[in-house]
Amino acid sequence: MTGVTFSPKPEGAAWTDDQWRAVSAEGSNILVAAAAGSGKTAVLVERIIRKISNDADVDRLLVATFTKAAASEMKERVRIALEVALERNPESEHLRRQLALINRSSITTLHSFCLDVIRSYYPLIGLDPGFRMAGETESELLRIDALDALFEHKYTGEDADSGIFMMLADRYGGERGDEPLYRLVQKLYDFSRSNPWPDHWLRETAAKFRFTPDASLSDTEWVEAAKADVHLSLIGAAGLLEQALELTRRPAGPAPYAETLSDDLNMVSELLGVTAIEPWEAWAERFAGIAFGKLKTMRGDEYDKTLQQRTKDLRDKVKGLLSGVAERWFHRTPEQYRAELEELTPMMETLSELVIDFGKRYEALKRDKGLLDFSDLEHGCLSILRDSKSTPEQEVPSVAALEYRERFVEILLDEYQDTNTVQEAIVSLIARPDNRFMVGDVKQSIYRFRLAEPNLFLHKYKTYMPADLVGKRPTEAASAEKREQGVRIDLARNFRSRSEVVDGVNGIFRAVMHENVGELEYDERAELVCGASYPSPDVPGRCASELVLVDRSGSASAQTEEETMDADSDSESEDGAPRSDAADLQTAQLEARVIARRILDLLAEGHPVWDGKRKAYRPLQMRDIVILLRATASWAPILIEELQTFGIPAYAELGTGYFDATEVEVMMSLLRVIDNPYQDIPLAGVLRSPIFGLTAEELAKVRINAGKGSFYDAVRRAAAQENLREEIRLKLDRFLTRLEQWRETARQGAVTEMLAALYRETGYYDFVGGLPGGLQRQANLRALLDRARQYESTSFRGLFRFLRFIERMRDTGGDLGTARALGEQEDVVRIMSIHKSKGLEFPVVFVAGLGKMFNMQDLNAPFLLHKELGYGPKFIDAELRVSYPTLPCLAIGRKLRMEMLAEEMRILYVALTRPKEKMILVGTLNDAVAKLEEWAGAIDTNGRLTDDRLAAARSYIDWIGPLAAGSGVIGTTKVVSSEPSDEAQAVIAVDDLEARVLLDGRTPIDRLPLDGWRFAVMPASLFAEESAIVIEADEEQEREKRERMQAIGELAIMESSDAAEEVDRLLSWTYNYTSATTVPAKTSVTEMKRLHDERETEAELLMQLQEMDQTADIAFGESRTEGTSNPSSYTFRLRRPRFMEENALTAAERGTASHLLMQHVPLDKPVTLEILQALVDDLISRRIMTKKQAEAIQLEPVVELFTNTLGQRILAADWVKREVPFSCAFPASRIYGQHVEGSEDEPILIQGVVDCLFRDQEGIVLLDYKTDQVYMQQWDRAAEKHRFQLELYAEALEMSLGLPIQESYVHFLSGGVTVRLR
Repeated sequence: MTGVTFSPKPEGAAWTDDQWRAVSAEGSNILVAAAAGSGKTAVLVERIIRKISNDADVDRLLVATFTKAAASEMKERVRIALEVALERNPESEHLRRQLALINRSSITTLHSFCLDVIRSYYPLIGLDPGFRMAGETESELLRIDALDALFEHKYTGEDADSGIFMMLADRYGGERGDEPLYRLVQKLYDFSRSNPWPDHWLRETAAKFRFTPDASLSDTEWVEAAKADVHLSLIGAAGLLEQALELTRRPAGPAPYAETLSDDLNMVSELLGVTAIEPWEAWAERFAGIAFGKLKTMRGDEYDKTLQQRTKDLRDKVKGLLSGVAERWFHRTPEQYRAELEELTPMMETLSELVIDFGKRYEALKRDKGLLDFSDLEHGCLSILRDSKSTPEQEVPSVAALEYRERFVEILLDEYQDTNTVQEAIVSLIARPDNRFMVGDVKQSIYRFRLAEPNLFLHKYKTYMPADLVGKRPTEAASAEKREQGVRIDLARNFRSRSEVVDGVNGIFRAVMHENVGELEYDERAELVCGASYPSPDVPGRCASELVLVDRSGSASAQTEEETMDADSDSESEDGAPRSDAADLQTAQLEARVIARRILDLLAEGHPVWDGKRKAYRPLQMRDIVILLRATASWAPILIEELQTFGIPAYAELGTGYFDATEVEVMMSLLRVIDNPYQDIPLAGVLRSPIFGLTAEELAKVRINAGKGSFYDAVRRAAAQENLREEIRLKLDRFLTRLEQWRETARQGAVTEMLAALYRETGYYDFVGGLPGGLQRQANLRALLDRARQYESTSFRGLFRFLRFIERMRDTGGDLGTARALGEQEDVVRIMSIHKSKGLEFPVVFVAGLGKMFNMQDLNAPFLLHKELGYGPKFIDAELRVSYPTLPCLAIGRKLRMEMLAEEMRILYVALTRPKEKMILVGTLNDAVAKLEEWAGAIDTNGRLTDDRLAAARSYIDWIGPLAAGSGVIGTTKVVSSEPSDEAQAVIAVDDLEARVLLDGRTPIDRLPLDGWRFAVMPASLFAEESAIVIEADEEQEREKRERMQAIGELAIMESSDAAEEVDRLLSWTYNYTSATTVPAKTSVTEMKRLHDERETEAELLMQLQEMDQTADIAFGESRTEGTSNPSSYTFRLRRPRFMEENALTAAERGTASHLLMQHVPLDKPVTLEILQALVDDLISRRIMTKKQAEAIQLEPVVELFTNTLGQRILAADWVKREVPFSCAFPASRIYGQHVEGSEDEPILIQGVVDCLFRDQEGIVLLDYKTDQVYMQQWDRAAEKHRFQLELYAEALEMSLGLPIQESYVHFLSGGVTVRLR
């Protein structure tokens, strides 16, 4: 039984009950399921502080976060909380110790913790003590070397005659090389590294293909996945038939179809029964016997043709669904499936060994260079913490692991839903049975592509005992086994969003997130509870969530896409990517215009945004708005362009587009040609580029005149042909000469130096700077130079390796991205991916692209992988050269599809939980009317979508659209007219939903999924007209540009245009108040003294120096002998070097120290030397003053001040202010005199600090202390230098106080003399 305990919540604490349970729980492993905006970070920090306050040292806690930024933020929050606690309890030595230990604390990422473990125990894994982390460039090049060596050995080494390897290379390699097999080996290696025992997993996975004679396919995990898919399809078919039968029962419905549809439903029900009891091998015969009867003929006007067609369409879907199941799973017999697996078995085993061999070679290369890559951190740490007796079935902690187990009193894991199995193994080895505290939200687990394993969280979520059952009698919901494992605490209260947003999120995910498809049941425990306290909006419904559907019906692109979708039921290309890129881009334009209009509407109406700091509403700003996309690569540039057309600045951090930039392509082509000129396409690109300037016609002549062969040979021959135009030959000669020089440089020098020389010698860097977007183009070329510099900072050299690395980076999608002109912190609309928005919050959020198809490209790969199901290769017929999916490939494909759908559902959840105040969803449909009719009846009486519909979804709109239809959007939302009117621009509200029934007469539902939402259906033609206007304007501008460029080329005289006159007017403009630009708008009193020449002139200084020379003893080395006048009699001595001298305080620093003392002199008693000395000692002890400053202060003059008449008045005054800062505005003429003609009345801000101000019976008195060294004791003369300053002080104070300054004094501390100036 669990020993968990909860401390009583303090009275008046702001924590919710669940939050306090999470903060105070002790005695068990704790899993905190923290919903979006539930304050999990605050809970985590409070728990850490509570642990530290209970006499545990902060360095005995391991706090692991997901990112370094999160770790830094967490550490800073803990530091601040410790400082606050120390202020409350300043005597606590324990808290002081924690502040000192905070920098040594293990508040870090798991990878950083692994690195610390390796640094401490590197001898245990035979690692060089001088190891370092390999960069991405270096590790990629090492991988290539390891693969090259491995395949060279396989082809020419001892096992070169291995027929199995040759079969593997023939079937899974490429037609022109082994690049596909290279990629497959690396893919398997990386995938296996997500397992704590990678080599074991590889061998076990291959072993699944080997069957004993008595083994059955029905016992495999692959058939279990097939059964689940068949069962789900049959349930979906039954649901469609029931929906069709419901249509036959409506008034004017196709009633004659009912009998046939009932037969169809009985057939499907029978199949469901058969699949539940009969073995899988018998299912093929059952599906082969599927037969659909003929629908009865219906004539006459008594039947509704629309309902009739809808019924037929539903039945056709059932036919397609069942025929798809039969084609997918039962096109081949079990015997054929088994034969394929037996043939693949030796190849899969060879492949596994090939991956293991690659891992060993790659590891050896890294060890030779003393390197570790990113995955080595986890596996190296695991090797240290795992005892040699460990097996895949039983992990045994090492001595090092036991030391960590003793050290850490608690292990706190943030973002636990994104943990992988290797990290889980590491934590398990160092954790005690009851000291794990895990925080996360599985609904926000969106990093499965990084091999995160949300099932780790899900397993604990389902098996840990809920906190509210602690202390209660065991029930079925809380068995003894569950209580022994840990306690689950649900933080459901959302403190981020308005109730409208929270209700919208709950409405959607209550309907779509089911365990069979979404891997989690969105029940009452998972639902959000609104905890934010926003004031009610001034206009009812202003903050309602919105769904805007753009209808493209009738457009050419929509028809094209419909035809494509009809041709392929999955609406995906052969590589799995959504079809019709052109249509997708047009969709992005349409949605961008919808969003732009809505943004302008919100800004125009002054949509209020709650400012939490000011506790008041303020108008919406651009920076309050974010547009979230599933992926930004293709859509973000279009959205930026369209928004800017509407005058809306936008920012997106793009990660692609760098290698597609023309200037980068040209320079990369030049590098390829230098490396190997026998590359026709790069060579033609370089010759055609501005570097050498051959035209397309000239390149054609080179080919025609030189005949066949490589293009490089053609260039060489053409350069020597007399019948070719001299201009062309000169260009070719220049190219060949330069190429030879560059190739020689490449052989001898560094890539960085050669690239810099290319920029300089070709002038291409300067050339692109003069093109439109020149700064960006030059930045791209500099980035290429930086990449070359980074490459050469590794142990690799040479142009060939550099080019190969760049190509590999392009192939794997490692694009650098281009810099943006606008920054994220400016007042702009931000566009970002949903992944990057995780953890952030925004007042207004648009979620666009809801109709964009899910990217299922990975499912069509020739070799699929799954952590449980293993390898999923396609079978490749070596003779026919055709491929088709094997049973594992089919099973893994369906399993991955379901996991991807669950991931997409969680990604949608992340997107919809970002808004604080308003959420607007935007999607595009090819035929809105047809879709709305199709969605009618899609939800059940509980307002939920069935599992088969969820699994059949191809986009987010397939989940959200039916909920809108079920909420009454069909009958109550007007389809916006295509006429450009004010009404067409508004979002139409849904009315008349009080009845809570669907409007077509079907069964009432208990709760509308999207209750309170606002809907709109907007025709694409409304925005296409805008597009046509813009395109027409762009074409006109382009035509004018071409004409003017042609005239420039011909040196023709162009007629002046309105634009030219406007340019001339703008360039000739002058500012009317030029004199004001030369006058600082703010100055200090010190600067004003300088302007008024209150320093000594050079003549005066010279005179004083001469007098001092005659009267004082100035030594240059030895003292001057009395009466000596010959400078040559001086003894010259070199001064000590500055670093050996004792640095004395400057005059300004001595003045600051004296003023600091005067500010703290006690005025409640007579001032004596003893009191001043005690004051100085106190200031030093409080670290207000340094010892060096104290030594520079003369205390006697201060005592003299307070013993004279003025000092006694200060001590007797009832009102004394010291070091009083002030600001005051004066006209420029008062400050700068006649030097500001035309700007005499410009206000100038003056700032200064008054040393002392006091009031007695005589009035208000101004006193200023000076530490000047006064020449010849001319006190009055020295005081006059400061008259301007004190008069200005007095004038400013009189303006501020409204009272006169009766007297003003200057007191010279150097001589103890006071001079009255007023």
